[in-house]
Amino acid sequence: MFRPLSRIKRLRIKRRKFSTVATGAAVMFGFACCLLLQFAAQGNEGQKNERDDVAAAAAFETIIPVLHHPRCMNFDGRFSTPRRR
Repeated sequence: MFRPLSRIKRLRIKRRKFSTVATGAAVMFGFACCLLLQFAAQGNEGQKNERDDVAAAAAFETIIPVLHHPRCMNFDGRFSTPRRR
């Protein structure tokens, strides 16, 4: 004879169904995002990324004094604290 499920078993089944649906929705959302990014990347193929090496060199020249500052020169990347001189 058929015996009705207990309240706890019904709740477990509901939770399992909800988690299955939520996981499926998350996977579909991720797939849709990947497709959207793929189409966006294909739209930019016609545009050429031109590098401005002169501007990049000029920008680097502006930060050289900071890199040569004694506090910056005192730091050794192998340690978490500056060395004492």
